[in-house]
Amino acid sequence: MVEYYLKEKLEKTSASDLVAFIHFGLTSDDINNLSYSLMLKNFQEKKLIENLTKLIEKIKEMADKFKDIVFIGRTHGQKAVPTTLGKEFLNYYYRLEKQLRKIEVFKFEGKLNGAVGNFNALKLAFPKENWKKLSAEFITQLNLKPNLYTTQILFYDNYLEFFQMIYLINGILIDFSINIWQYIMLEILVQRKKEEEVGSSTMPQKVNPINFEQTEGALGLANAMFNFFIQKLTHSRLQRDLSDSLIRRFFGEALALTILGWQSFFSGLEKIYPNVDFLKKEMEESYEVLTEAIQIVLRLKKDSEGYEKVKKLVYGKKLQKKDYLEILKVLGLIDNKKLKNLAPEKYL
Repeated sequence: MVEYYLKEKLEKTSASDLVAFIHFGLTSDDINNLSYSLMLKNFQEKKLIENLTKLIEKIKEMADKFKDIVFIGRTHGQKAVPTTLGKEFLNYYYRLEKQLRKIEVFKFEGKLNGAVGNFNALKLAFPKENWKKLSAEFITQLNLKPNLYTTQILFYDNYLEFFQMIYLINGILIDFSINIWQYIMLEILVQRKKEEEVGSSTMPQKVNPINFEQTEGALGLANAMFNFFIQKLTHSRLQRDLSDSLIRRFFGEALALTILGWQSFFSGLEKIYPNVDFLKKEMEESYEVLTEAIQIVLRLKKDSEGYEKVKKLVYGKKLQKKDYLEILKVLGLIDNKKLKNLAPEKYL
């Protein structure tokens, strides 16, 4: 349709003698692949990098802000040795920043080589021309990377590499969303109230973590689409089939869901802050997390049964400070100043 539209327009101009050269020696994918590559490149530069950079900077800012907020870590969902809220945010900053660096240098490909990728018609029409060189020069002028070895289509490997990076970023943010959701559930984090939000329809006291739930849903759906793209678009029957034609029209939906998910996550970050009073109280009631330190000191004393001795006294128990000091007495460590003066907030 575009070809006929251009012919109709050109016939009404002084360049009407060029009508026969519209789409000359080309196949539809010579046009389509360049169009998709340019659209994805535009999305990469104008939306993806901008939104991801903004989100990463926000996470880094919060990591710095929370660097001195100590709380009891969790492994296997159980209380573990302390960490800081800043460190946990920094973990995600580091993961996402690595992916941003890769996205910033990613190059989209393009092809312009005819019906089966061999320049057949172009070579017949102009046999003396170096079509590989001309094709590469034209594609390079579009700020794309030439791919000279294709069938009728540009293989989707290049797009799928790009989608895999986004898939990984989305997976990291789903993980972060779930963890923040759990920190809110555990009362480690609290959400600021927004008066314009309805909250629960029946329980008026609730401030629901909706932004992180929406992030998880949007990015999960986007990744399901990316996963299907990866499964399907790595293969095409012989030199061409059209099973990809409809599928690639849904690239935009997956990318839009991605941006919506990132924006929802950013909004959620702006609401949360540490529940300092709760964290302090929890540390006062969680001296059992220091038993790692006790068994390490026993090992340093070359006590081969150090771990077992501590486990026998504390396995499955909760300890307050007085219980902790009593264990030091039983183990003959009460004079060890390092252990005696240790507290959860200092064990970092």
